Amino acid sequence: MGKRKFMSGWTIAQMDTYLAKKKAKEFYDQDRPITTVMNNVVNVGVMPFGFTPDGTSPNNLLKGSITEQGLTILALVDAASETHIAHQADKIMGSVQGGLLFTPARVGITLWDGAAPGTGTSGLTGKPGIKKYQTRSGTIPFGDVTTGTKVGEAVTRVALATKIRLKKDEAGNKLRGLAFKPEMLTTGRVDRGKTKESLTPANTTLIYGGSGSPAP
Repeated sequence: MGKRKFMSGWTIAQMDTYLAKKKAKEFYDQDRPITTVMNNVVNVGVMPFGFTPDGTSPNNLLKGSITEQGLTILALVDAASETHIAHQADKIMGSVQGGLLFTPARVGITLWDGAAPGTGTSGLTGKPGIKKYQTRSGTIPFGDVTTGTKVGEAVTRVALATKIRLKKDEAGNKLRGLAFKPEMLTTGRVDRGKTKESLTPANTTLIYGGSGSPAP
């Protein structure tokens, strides 16, 4: 009864499959995986909203991370200046006093090719007849201005959202999803990215079907 009420129209078998995959008891393949290059992680410098680290710019920036696909999406929505992130920082990954680690605020952006969705079977649930949009997504860190008077997270979010939403009326690389997460102080994160000399993405285009975006 609970399963039928939770997911109207699902069979018990579909619900059991969904729960098994959510609990990692079963696995499913991504039918449009991105390339290894687009999955590479890059370190960037971020100025926290809640405090100012020791040092002077850019040595007072804390490290955040972004994938190459995130950099491509950031370039496509033309919002790099609104994120206030820099291409490098000398601080180790988010280290602050007290032994905590800084996790920057992030904006999640989903773009789609603008074409009408097809139909297919969900790899997660096994449910047939679902709409399948051709999308690519990325999670992008953002912070406060690196010099001058701080503007704050609310102002930065509004500026980012305003710029990104300009993509909703475009024919291709069309905005389909937008979400924000606040910055936090956490534990257990490590520096896993590499340093680049700029925020220029490895690829300037997205491929929505097949094996993802092209190799550089």
